[in-house]
Formats: sequence, structure tokens, C-alpha cells
Amino acid sequence: MSQRAINPAIEMRHLRLMVAISSQGSLTSAATSLQLTQPALSHQLRELESQLKTPLFVRTARRMVPTPAGEQLAHVARDVLAQVHGFELQAVNGNFAEVRGTIRLATECYTAFHWLPSVLRVFRERWPCVDLHIAPEHTRSPLAALREGSLDVAIVHNLSADRRLRYEPLFEDELVAVVAPTHRWARKPFVAAEDFATEHLIMYSTADGTTTVTRQVLDPAGIVPERMTRIQLTEAILQLVGAGLGVSVLSRWALAPAIRSGLVTTVKLTEAGFSRKWFVAVRADDPTPGFQFDLVDLLRKYLAGGPTIVQAQQIA
Repeated sequence: MSQRAINPAIEMRHLRLMVAISSQGSLTSAATSLQLTQPALSHQLRELESQLKTPLFVRTARRMVPTPAGEQLAHVARDVLAQVHGFELQAVNGNFAEVRGTIRLATECYTAFHWLPSVLRVFRERWPCVDLHIAPEHTRSPLAALREGSLDVAIVHNLSADRRLRYEPLFEDELVAVVAPTHRWARKPFVAAEDFATEHLIMYSTADGTTTVTRQVLDPAGIVPERMTRIQLTEAILQLVGAGLGVSVLSRWALAPAIRSGLVTTVKLTEAGFSRKWFVAVRADDPTPGFQFDLVDLLRKYLAGGPTIVQAQQIA
């Protein structure tokens, strides 16, 4: 003969109630331990006894004494709550395979690695068992690495029409011409594409030999600098420019220390100025683990105002 199905009557709050009352021996003390008022706890107990159609405690002059049903339920409650607490500790401490994982990340600009760690520290605090691997070797072609599966997240400003990739906007930054304080450009309100024709342009080394300024400013105007040198390190570019050995174009936010020290100065690029938009890119069809979704959300949150804001916040 099958048992009659019943609607669940016991909730987690009821289990905590049973343990608290049986341990404390009074509604007042149990209510305090549960951070409830005594009337609220009394109401919960009456509600539970009514749903179970069984008295759970007998009120004596000195304490609340469990009935046989109450004693059995309190015993079950202790076991269940102990198991739940143990599970919570394991989950929080990252002791389950589902909580562990790896995110491989790269950006399309070497200067981005200066501000990225401050954001990633917040992520590590939230997901201590997720290995966040920064892959600067893919800086030259992060989208290709993302498509091939060598990266999980890329921070880029050049987009691909490939529908296998999905983009989320992050922030805008301004590109400016960078020169030594004694350079003739230092007195100009802005520089145009034509001004680069007689200059030594020092720029980042890229996979295809081009940069944003060559593709979007110089090439459309048919301008080729007199000389071009490609270097990967921002610090090396700034030292060469500061020594008067050439000019460069870099993100304004990446130059603050060099400007404060007097090593270089900046000039607006084109009369209207020149800015670019940054995006976080992921593979569109991949299942997104919760920790990767959280990383993207953190990047959107902390970089919405640009890297300069992030540096000012000094995220810990």
C-alpha cells in the first residue's frame, strides 16, 4: 500500500527553531539566539505544530521540554543543519571541482597590463580557487587566440565580424601624440597626419605591422613617416621619445607618470581629437562559467570610467 503524498511542511527555519528551543530550553533565549522576537518565534512554532498536527514541546514551569515527536525532529534538525553547514564551508572554500577553473586572458595593448592587475585582485578575492592566467604572448593577436581556444577572454579595441565572438563594451580612451618637451610639436594645439611625414614614429610591435594610428589616421591620408621603429615595451618607447629620438602615439592614461616626471608631453591627435572604444570579447557559443561571467561583469563595472578612474580608486 503506497503512502499518501503530503505537502512539505518543514522548512530550514523550522529546523533552526527546533535546535534552538531544545538547546536553550526557552522561547526567549531561543529567539535571542536566532535574532528574532519572542512573539515571532512563538508564531513559527505554532505554525509548525499546526501543519504537522503534532505537539513538539511541552511547556513546564522551568523549560520547554520536547515531546517524543519534538525530540526526534530536533535530532533530525541537528543532522541536517550540520550537513548543510559542512556543504557551505566546502563551497566557500572552493573544495568542489565545479568551483575550480581557469580563465586565460589577454589584452590588445601592452599598456593595459599596468591597470589590469588592480581589477583582477578583486576577482581573486571573490574566486580564490579560479586560476586567472594572464597571457601577454597573445597580445599581438588576441582575437585569433580566442577563436582557436588559446584564450577565454580578450580585451580589445579592434573588432572582428566573426559571429563566433561576442563583445561587451568597456570604456573609451584618447590617443595622443607623445613628444619630448623640447620637440617642435610641444607648442602646437594639435598634430595632423601630415605632420608625421618628416618624423621618426616609434610604435608598438604588432602582428601585421600596423597600429590604430597608421590604419585610421596615416593610411587614409596617404602619409608614411620618414622612419618607423617598432618596440613592445611602453617604458622603452617613452625613454626614446623623451630623449628626442622620435615621436609616438599612446593612450593618454598610460602616460601620467612620464608626464609628471617631465620626461614627455602630449599633443592632441588631429584637430577633433582621437579616441577608441574598448571591448571584452568571448566566444559566443561557449557555456559561460559563473566565475567568467563575474569577471566580465567586474571589468564592465570598474572600467566603465576608463583605466584612469580605476587607478585613482586604487582597488584593493
